Amino acid sequence: MSAAWVKSTFGLKSIYFDIVLGVFSDIAGSVHADAIIAIYERGITKGCNPPLNTLYCPEGLLTRGQ
Repeated sequence: MSAAWVKSTFGLKSIYFDIVLGVFSDIAGSVHADAIIAIYERGITKGCNPPLNTLYCPEGLLTRGQ
C-alpha cells in the first residue's frame, strides 16, 4: 500500500513493467505491482530480503525506519 501512495503522490509510472516484474517473485498478481515496480525503477525500494532482494513482502508491515 505504501508503494501505491508514493506512486500517486509523485505521479510515477512504471517504464519497464514487464521486464521488472520478474525482480520480485512475490508481487505477480498484486493490484499494487505497477506501483511497486515504479518505485523500484527509481531506487526507492530494493526489496525486503537483503542481500538477494528477490522479495518485496507486499503483506509485510512498514516500519518508521524503512
